[in-house]
Amino acid sequence: MYGVCFGHQHLARAFGGWVEQSSAGWELGTVGVTLTEEGLRDSLSADFPDTFPAQQSHGEVVAELPPGVRTLAHNPQTACQAFALGDAVWGTQFHPEFTPEVVDALIGLLADRLPDGSFPARPAGEQPLQDWFGRSV
Repeated sequence: MYGVCFGHQHLARAFGGWVEQSSAGWELGTVGVTLTEEGLRDSLSADFPDTFPAQQSHGEVVAELPPGVRTLAHNPQTACQAFALGDAVWGTQFHPEFTPEVVDALIGLLADRLPDGSFPARPAGEQPLQDWFGRSV
């Protein structure tokens, strides 16, 4: 089983972890991700370079890992960029299905909501956004 971004977060919750808003803010763009020692050995990521560019678009993070989960990758903004549970469950916070061009287009679509580098910004009077767990953001 493999979960990407929201799927990564859902897998973490399903197995006993916790997901919350990132205290570092929205991670959006192409950023470096570094494999852990576990990541260097795991079948999902063993062929990746030690550090690689990854496409990001998320405001929530896995804040507490489920029991038995191995962290495979991280970066300064997101402590768990990838994890594995046993040899049949994986999650990545980053988007391997996105290209840099997709992320550039996404940034272009969100540009008016990112005036000061924060996300989400809302025009006056607009209803608050809801995160995946129904909390206002």
